[in-house]
Amino acid sequence: MGTEKKKEFNWIWIIVGLFVIETILRFLCSSYAIGVRTYKDELNYFQIAKSIWNSHSLSVYGVRTGFQKILYPILISPAFAIKNSYVRMKVINLLNSAIMSSSVFPAFLFAKKISANNKKVIALSLLIWFFMPDLCFSSTFMAEILYLPMGMWEIYFLTNLMFEENKKKQIIFSFLMGAFSFLLYIAKEDGLIFPSAFAIMCVYLSIRDKSYISFFRRCAGLFLGFGMFFIPFRLIVFKGLENYYANVTLSYIGSHYKLFILFAWMFFAILLPGVFWRDLSKEQKLSYIFLIVCLIINAISITFAITVKEDLGTAVPRQHMRYYVPLFFPVFVLLFCALDKKQNTDRKDVPFKSKMLLYITAAVFLTAFVVALRTRMPFVTVDNNTVRLYDYSFDFRFADVTEGTGALVINNGLVLLKIFLCAYVIAGCILVFSKNKKSCIIFLVVSIVLIELLNNKLSYSYIKRVYGKDATCVSEAIRLNDYLKEKKGNYLLVSETPGVMGIFDNQVLDSYLSMEYCVTTEEQMMINSENKEYIDLSANPFTAIHEDRTVYYTENNYDYLIAYNEIPFADGTYEDITPEGIETVKVYHILTPGKLYVNY
Repeated sequence: MGTEKKKEFNWIWIIVGLFVIETILRFLCSSYAIGVRTYKDELNYFQIAKSIWNSHSLSVYGVRTGFQKILYPILISPAFAIKNSYVRMKVINLLNSAIMSSSVFPAFLFAKKISANNKKVIALSLLIWFFMPDLCFSSTFMAEILYLPMGMWEIYFLTNLMFEENKKKQIIFSFLMGAFSFLLYIAKEDGLIFPSAFAIMCVYLSIRDKSYISFFRRCAGLFLGFGMFFIPFRLIVFKGLENYYANVTLSYIGSHYKLFILFAWMFFAILLPGVFWRDLSKEQKLSYIFLIVCLIINAISITFAITVKEDLGTAVPRQHMRYYVPLFFPVFVLLFCALDKKQNTDRKDVPFKSKMLLYITAAVFLTAFVVALRTRMPFVTVDNNTVRLYDYSFDFRFADVTEGTGALVINNGLVLLKIFLCAYVIAGCILVFSKNKKSCIIFLVVSIVLIELLNNKLSYSYIKRVYGKDATCVSEAIRLNDYLKEKKGNYLLVSETPGVMGIFDNQVLDSYLSMEYCVTTEEQMMINSENKEYIDLSANPFTAIHEDRTVYYTENNYDYLIAYNEIPFADGTYEDITPEGIETVKVYHILTPGKLYVNY
């Protein structure tokens, strides 16, 4: 007993050490002038966090929003108690790094449970976790920061509930899982795939065990626990708000899309548990089926809810890989479980049909990969961390070769990528059934870690390039925030243009101003002031269009106005209070409440 406790104690310190090291590394990787970037998602998360702290409301640019992924804003909202906006951003970055790094705890527990405390499997799994490119999300302000650790906890809890044989514990744990599933839901709606897949698994278990009441023991409490939180939130917190993701057009299903196989590095992780199926434990088999069901449901939900609505008509739809990140690690754990079984299995003892499954799938995969992968998919900041190497290949080229009048362009970087990944799959297939039983696991671990390291380097380089803000603009925004934080009243920010995606593009000010403010454009100012002595805000308020489907009316009175360009106010109706040294924006104190005397 004493020896067992000592070993467990060692694991605890290793896990805590990994958490601390990973948190520090991810924080240091975001130690530059950073700000929100991925409009409109990050705009919503950041502005809602600010409004929760300042006015105890769910609003963006001072107006109510139907955005319901509020758990991440709730967690970072206390940071807005910090008056210094530079320090506040650093605190949020540190919190992001700690939240994502906390995924090591469910990672360890899942690996330990599924492998029956196999130390080699746990160690290899944690090695893969440590370099996961998805942890690069810690440099952003997205709900994925919560979705990775919470999704992995959800998988760990649900698999334990599947394995639980005690009837009373099934009921109790089922109800608790309902509550946790609701928390995951308000972190990211895609979290619903896990209880959905779990319900399907419970149907399978009830049929297998010929005990249909077991379905209700495992699922009734889950849905009851979820509903006990969802209904009050819907009736109180989200009262009167439309479903933010309700508009999905199904009539476009069937449009042709090019197929791209981008999970080459997960090829063996998905297939080998199936190849060595008969050697897996009952728990490992159930977990494998559960993860496959999750993958299928996730793909279907993304297609209907996002791809059809947002990417219809594009030659290459976005891959939305960030919605799969909690599933990656558990799949790798099962890979190492399968390889561990393989080491204890005579190569002649592997069924012929299992070998054919691997070889035929590899042949189909490589053919599709070589033939189909020819066009660059959309360059999306937060979707491609897992396969950043794919983006890089388009920029890594010796020369473009053009032949004939058809202007055939051969991207040498993409050709090299195809050659590399084909060699990787072929070599893996050869080593799986080789006489040297350690060669396959060494090859896969080394290659996966190297790919992860490269993806991490490329991801952080790209994220820094697009998330990094001009130091001068950030410095002025911080000084402006310090100047305005003591001035009470309503603020209006006048943007030069509607910005990207039809949203006001004020990334630096959105990141570093502590107060809430409404936003309009110079164009609205011009239209509303045309042939008028002044703009009467009580009769004709500005509109802040920060969502695709809804127009929200802003305040009808402003005490202060912030503008990127000089506003032609009538004399005596304003006071220019722009602090000395601030050149990015102009700041005006409005002396005519409810009226703006402007003349363009």
